[in-house]
Amino acid sequence: MRLDAYDFVSQPNVALRLYAVRHSRSKPERVVLHVLDEPDWNVWLAAARQTFSTDVNRRIEPEQPTASIVGRASVAAMQREWENGREVFVYGAPRGIGPTAWSGDAKKQVQIRRRFMLLGQTLDGMRVWDIRRAIQAVRSIKELKGTPLWLQGEDEMAVNVLNAPLLEPDIAGLKLSRLPTSYRSGPDYLNVLRVLDIPETVAMAAERSQIRLHETDAKDWEYPIRVGQRLVGTKSSSSSKRAPRTPGRVVALRRPDRAARRPYRQQTNRLPDSHVFRKRMYRCA
Repeated sequence: MRLDAYDFVSQPNVALRLYAVRHSRSKPERVVLHVLDEPDWNVWLAAARQTFSTDVNRRIEPEQPTASIVGRASVAAMQREWENGREVFVYGAPRGIGPTAWSGDAKKQVQIRRRFMLLGQTLDGMRVWDIRRAIQAVRSIKELKGTPLWLQGEDEMAVNVLNAPLLEPDIAGLKLSRLPTSYRSGPDYLNVLRVLDIPETVAMAAERSQIRLHETDAKDWEYPIRVGQRLVGTKSSSSSKRAPRTPGRVVALRRPDRAARRPYRQQTNRLPDSHVFRKRMYRCA
């Protein structure tokens, strides 16, 4: 098992990093891009340091302090995910998380978010952009080309993960835990509620990808579930031949993800290259 680090440019003056955990001798069934929020970043950093960088001279993200409170069960669950060898797990933190977090107390963080809005964009809107750029960066890695790509996120970050595939093609599926039921309690997007809410966004994403909602109540997602069922029925009835597994179904589950962790198309301009390069590699002891 090894850990590779990749740097990429999301936009001028915004450099971000991806970490890929993989087994060297096995061909992966899929790639899971896990977009981290601040609590998940602390869990990932603790798990990665325990597994890959016991040498203090080659410490992962040496400028980042170790969080004082990180659940041992969460760290162990993440490490168990890595052991199956059937998936490549890629971890990335958008701007304002982990290495790019801004200093200051809670009041200062609110002021920063307000300044983004005064400039005509929100912090979460730019995080959606960062996720899109991370998707493109993963696809530019030679060893991972052609492998189905899934996205994963939790809590408010799951909403950002949900919106990114609306603008990026060929996302196999989404694993979203504790997804908020409305933008009123989720991340900030300017004027979004004039157009739609999160259940409608889930229905739009279901046209293109498998959706798995974990640690939630299915009653809150009746509309996108019905849309997903109709999409499956329409596609299966339109073909007389036996089709493979049809994408687009929405499944809402009360239980967490299996590791005990907590087609709408829009024309867009082609984005510039991601400028990805391998930064360093760690191997499991």
